[in-house]
Amino acid sequence: MVSGSPKNEARAAGSALNRRHFLQLSTGAAISGLAFGGCGTSGEQPGGATAPSEMQYRPLGNTGLQVSEIAFGAHGVDQPSLMQAALDAGVNTFCTSGSYLDGREEEALGKVIGKLGGRRGDLVLLTGEGIRRGISRRRILEYFDDSLRRLQTDYVDVFYASMVSSPDDLRIDQLFEAFEEAKQAGKVRHLALSSHHRRVFPELMKDGLIDVFHIRYNAAHRGAEKDAFPYIQGENKPGVVSFTATRWGQLLKARKMPPGEMPATAIDCYRFVLSHPTVDVCMVGTKNVEQMRENLKTLELGPMNEEELTRMRKIGDYLYKK
Repeated sequence: MVSGSPKNEARAAGSALNRRHFLQLSTGAAISGLAFGGCGTSGEQPGGATAPSEMQYRPLGNTGLQVSEIAFGAHGVDQPSLMQAALDAGVNTFCTSGSYLDGREEEALGKVIGKLGGRRGDLVLLTGEGIRRGISRRRILEYFDDSLRRLQTDYVDVFYASMVSSPDDLRIDQLFEAFEEAKQAGKVRHLALSSHHRRVFPELMKDGLIDVFHIRYNAAHRGAEKDAFPYIQGENKPGVVSFTATRWGQLLKARKMPPGEMPATAIDCYRFVLSHPTVDVCMVGTKNVEQMRENLKTLELGPMNEEELTRMRKIGDYLYKK
């Protein structure tokens, strides 16, 4: 049973107190609404509350990075105040792309990063672009530089090649040459790939050149449990970032549910993903402060028990076959 694994038990036991403390602080700030946009980089919240300093983080595979359990998935969001909200609440992991909103999303996040000063090292920043065969090394280096300019930072922690559909998409000399040049210059620290095709990951795992895998995983799309996760293990395990936890919102819709079954909530979906011991961090969609407050409840509740996992699998199976 996934929920009963030693890794999950350790996570739950070690994080319980911090999760409750984290939620109490961040929820109080979120309710005020105005608190996030006006906070400085000191971590103080209006009314004397402070952001938690000892919340639990997870290792992102073998990268040496420590990531919050939930990451701010910034697709389609260009609100600096909301991004600041996530940071003030203790979320240290942000995932964006130079292609989202034609770069405006990176620019919005850059307005927050630009105010961090010495706290930049507390942030784990992931960004990426589509990389295809035939692309030049120079163009890839331009992707790196353009993202750094928009993000107002000297480096990104992880750069990912997006929408990879086969191992050959990534086995191109220009990508690794450009990455190595950027890494030596201190601009990029780790290379990642993002794919909806789960069989790509075991193949590229053999190459040992990719530090982080972005994998589609949710209650309806559980193929990674058989085709990817068993192969992403061991001492040199890459980091695993999960996306589409709600299956693009379909797991939340009453009309998509089995007869007599209540729809899952976003929290249910995030907890389901984080209950798998291979997943290091779950990207969550956050459009406003209220959603932020709800997402933080994921941290308080922790991994699902077997009864909850069974319910989510039932919903997922029904939706997948529908």
